[in-house]
Amino acid sequence: MKVFYLSHPFTGNEEQNRLETTKLMQLLGSLFPQYVFLSPIDAMKPLEHLLDYDTILSQTLELLKRSDGIILTGRWQKSHGCQAEYDLAKKLCLSISFGIADFYQQYGTEKDFGKGTGRKAWYRKDRYGSYVIVWAKSETEAKDRLDAACPGEPPETPIRLPWADPFHSDKEQAFQYEAMKHGFGYACAACKAIITWKDVQRSGAPAVYRNGAWYCPACAYDLEKNGKQKDTKGEVR
Repeated sequence: MKVFYLSHPFTGNEEQNRLETTKLMQLLGSLFPQYVFLSPIDAMKPLEHLLDYDTILSQTLELLKRSDGIILTGRWQKSHGCQAEYDLAKKLCLSISFGIADFYQQYGTEKDFGKGTGRKAWYRKDRYGSYVIVWAKSETEAKDRLDAACPGEPPETPIRLPWADPFHSDKEQAFQYEAMKHGFGYACAACKAIITWKDVQRSGAPAVYRNGAWYCPACAYDLEKNGKQKDTKGEVR
């Protein structure tokens, strides 16, 4: 059974952040009962007044090492602890999800996005500007899935994506190539720069697709030079 680590800011507004974490854990647990979700905020609660910050952080990082992936939520970019967790997740090549919607896109496929006849592609943008794409037999079904993938956001009418109908997942390389041809971009797994179709076609230093992730020309060069293997996910933009 896979274990996923929920990274969320805590220091500065402890009561509110603990409440938000609880709600996120409840949502994830209800949507994905086949996985285990771990919240360091809950796990370290009995010790938060007994140990100093650095000790607690070192212990939560040990918990992360025993996880299969990390889900970054809230204003994680502004949190020292979340940044440390993100850096370790990259170093360990763990699965990285930037918010609940991104996690739903990656692992919702395993749950209920199976291949089936008559499914059409639909999408909407989440609060971060990323495209959330699902395949459904009707607009109502698509709306339900998109609302579940974007918790806490105002419901929106799904938008059809006809050219994507032949595909069954936005994680397929063939889909991603086609998406780029239609103007979509993917974030580099290393530096987060947006990669376009021109980057893929560029001669001499093309963007690289490896283990489900896109790398911009500069990071692809470093990847080859250092001989490192990555397994983080690109993010559709």
